Amino acid sequence: MHDAVVAIGVKQNQLCLKWPNDLLLNNKKVGGILIERPALNEKTNNTLVIGFGLNLMSHPSRDALDQGSFECDSLKASLSKVPAPVEFLRVLMPIFSYWNNIFLQD
Repeated sequence: MHDAVVAIGVKQNQLCLKWPNDLLLNNKKVGGILIERPALNEKTNNTLVIGFGLNLMSHPSRDALDQGSFECDSLKASLSKVPAPVEFLRVLMPIFSYWNNIFLQD
């Protein structure tokens, strides 16, 4: 997701990856990734479920966040033109495929 956000015009020096799953823009959370593994059995032995979210145009209000949570922002604050979700997916999917292939090989 980091690389896709850079590809649409956010400056790399504005982004930070916060372990284990957050994407920060100017020290404010704009996205996150969750990876889950179903209960192991013969059919799901190598299965991972990967979900991710990115605040393109809006973000949760400070009041909606748990105490101690990172302040949130959206890409709208840093880009003059924010892509529609489908447009962002067109950028994201080849980048995801690239990193997924590395993950599968290594």
